[in-house]
Amino acid sequence: MKVLLLGDRGLLGTDLKLFDNFYNKLNIVVLDAGIPKWPSEEFKKAVLTNQCDVIINAISTIDYYNKDIIELVHYHLPLWLVKNKNCKVILFSSDVVNQFESGYIDEKFKYYAVAKQQMEKDLASESNALCIRTSFLGLTKTSSNLIYRVFELTENQPIEVNVHANWSGMTTLEFYKLLTDGRLKQKESGLLVLGGKKESIYQLFTIINNLFNYSKEIRTISNNFIHTARSAPSDIRLPSIPQQLKDLCAVAQVLENPNLIKVKCSD
Repeated sequence: MKVLLLGDRGLLGTDLKLFDNFYNKLNIVVLDAGIPKWPSEEFKKAVLTNQCDVIINAISTIDYYNKDIIELVHYHLPLWLVKNKNCKVILFSSDVVNQFESGYIDEKFKYYAVAKQQMEKDLASESNALCIRTSFLGLTKTSSNLIYRVFELTENQPIEVNVHANWSGMTTLEFYKLLTDGRLKQKESGLLVLGGKKESIYQLFTIINNLFNYSKEIRTISNNFIHTARSAPSDIRLPSIPQQLKDLCAVAQVLENPNLIKVKCSD
């Protein structure tokens, strides 16, 4: 299966390339690094002329307060890909949509959540669009990697977590396994919600802290804003988050790459 991977320098894209270099189960191709970004004509031509079986769109932006940029990347690009490519297109929504639909969302993520929600709605009936709602934990050192951002960029600082905050999602490794073991074929198009059992942020960070031997101090705080996600059951049964993290840790130990988070897994 030839996979055109867009956004191959972010968390998901970089991790997928690393895993495939190790497991060698996919034929992943990427656009030339010199091609200007979406929505340039050069980008469009490169995508349209690529003879791939599947597109994985991992292009993202964290310019959350810029409504135009958020819509361009997280709404208009997915629609353009689906409407203009005659192949399966795998797109990503976010667990933040669960929070938005529940009425509890940080104002910072409002434009992002609205764009993702609208993308889900407008592509729901497209036969070649599979939209996956999830969040990722992975290995590459990027600002979007929760593990790197919380545990390594704040190396000498304690971690403070809201006692009401929750997280639901999966590891990048588990997504690679879904791509290669046939489980994604259960759902050819439409919306697919993926995530292990919802964990509190405190539980999640404690698991990461202990498993990866970060030895960070984790403090709980409480405020009037309850930032939580509505429970959204996974459409495909996944291993628990602790098990996914153990699997991720095991693979990380055999990958030699200086751009990965520090991994010293406990027994």
